[in-house]
Amino acid sequence: MTPNASSAPERTRADIEATRAELGATVQALPARTNVKDRSRDRALGDRLGGIGSVARRHAVLVVVAATVVGLVVTTRRRGCRP
Repeated sequence: MTPNASSAPERTRADIEATRAELGATVQALPARTNVKDRSRDRALGDRLGGIGSVARRHAVLVVVAATVVGLVVTTRRRGCRP
């Protein structure tokens, strides 16, 4: 038997396992994709909050700096230190 002939079944088994994993992930994702009620609710909620999210995406650095400042202020006040 040649080295190629012995590795062919192993490759086939690996392909089968990869296909099974993909199929399993697809089957798990199907209920979420077919649940129209939840998807509609999520989309409506996203539209309501979309203004906030789009501002945060456009000004990501500003949001990070603001969050850091708020975190520092809260931490400082909890420790009782006043700058």
